[in-house]
Amino acid sequence: MKLWLEDYLNRDILRLVLLGMAATGMGIGLGRFAYAALVPGMIEAGWFSERTVGLMGAVNLLGYLLGALTASALAKRFPVHRIIQCSALGIVLSFLLCILPQPAGWFYLWRFIAGMTGALLMVLGPASVMRLLPENVRKVASTCVFAGIGVGILLSATLVPMLVNLSNSYGWAALGVTALLVFLYMFRWPLVSFSNGQHAHILNRADKRSLLMAGMGVVVVAYALDAAAFVPHTVFWVDYLQRHLGWSSAAGGFQWALFGIGAIVGPFMVALLSARFGVSRTLLVALVLKSLAIMMPTFLHAPVFISLSSFAVGALIPGVVALTSGRLAELVGLEHHAWAWGLATAIFALSQAFAGFGFAALYTGSLGAGSVFVLAGSLAMVGVLCLLLVRQRRVQI
Repeated sequence: MKLWLEDYLNRDILRLVLLGMAATGMGIGLGRFAYAALVPGMIEAGWFSERTVGLMGAVNLLGYLLGALTASALAKRFPVHRIIQCSALGIVLSFLLCILPQPAGWFYLWRFIAGMTGALLMVLGPASVMRLLPENVRKVASTCVFAGIGVGILLSATLVPMLVNLSNSYGWAALGVTALLVFLYMFRWPLVSFSNGQHAHILNRADKRSLLMAGMGVVVVAYALDAAAFVPHTVFWVDYLQRHLGWSSAAGGFQWALFGIGAIVGPFMVALLSARFGVSRTLLVALVLKSLAIMMPTFLHAPVFISLSSFAVGALIPGVVALTSGRLAELVGLEHHAWAWGLATAIFALSQAFAGFGFAALYTGSLGAGSVFVLAGSLAMVGVLCLLLVRQRRVQI
């Protein structure tokens, strides 16, 4: 155990993990999740209507899709560390330049930029850290970088609502300053190449088809199902507790904070498990547990079960993201990981968009709000079945 700890407590390895956490925290935690906490303040202050702020969220998702689809191609044409640094700067500006009321078009532009640069950080940040880590610590350490997502969620769940109550501009400014500090730290991003030399193999359509058929496609499908499965917990969770179960706003807020704490702890938990049991087995177990945790609130309303659901789903959101990234690296190799991870990230975002509209309709429908969590958990279980039914082997391209 002492030698194992010495491997991971190496100063260079810790620096890479912290940089990776900064990238995922900026890309998802700030670039996407923090916006939800700013929405009520903009509406109450009369900046924009509900419809307009909703469209801003959709524009952010559109940018995220574009960034995920183009990340691999950009990494082969421009220095990766510069793309990451410019993307982080884009997140900073998307907050600082929206502190004061402006025309809606200005906010649309910066929500789009935040989405696109956030996706570039989510794809290229973990992928480049994975390339730089020594092989003996790669699986565990590269998983831990996704803990940055949880930091962003916890920040958006605690700091932003308090500041928005004082002034809507304070919330935007606080996120901008936070993002600026993270950006300054990320300016130390090391050099990394995704070209693998002059004779690196370029994937053609036949190569991509072979990789998809070999098992990568099944992992991406399971990942898309998981993306849809946790939408109710990220959109309706606090409302479900307060309006349908009769909990107080303080109790609901505590559960959302517990969700954020779980999101910080989750990647470290799955990192330890994957080191012991392997990435593929850990991914299967994580999806099974996540499915049960998502469905639990429909049937078990005691505080201990609600808290368990909050923590477990929060932990397994970045946990499954990390495991999926690692599983794709096993299947396609580091040389094609950025392409595979970019495709998975794009389909993930697309799945969440469709699930958001679908679950919103069901949540207010005649079946009852609890049915949404049952259906969502069932989607995650279908993802488990997909992974079980197909034998996945690495294909040499």
